[in-house]
Amino acid sequence: MILKTEKIIKEWTDYNKHMNVAYYIHVFDIAADVMLDNFKMGGESAKKDKKSKKCYEKIKNYCKNTYKRFR
Repeated sequence: MILKTEKIIKEWTDYNKHMNVAYYIHVFDIAADVMLDNFKMGGESAKKDKKSKKCYEKIKNYCKNTYKRFR
């Protein structure tokens, strides 16, 4: 299942053309919104049911593990 595709823009990369960590968080945040919307658990559901899902933990763990690998 493809949720969304986008190109990485130049401003999101460093001198080695690697994506900066802050933009990984941004991309994961967008992907989480798209995924939750596809499963009817996104913004509209949050408004209707007065509750929402929390995806921060996955983003935080990804960044923490990525940072450890490159230290």
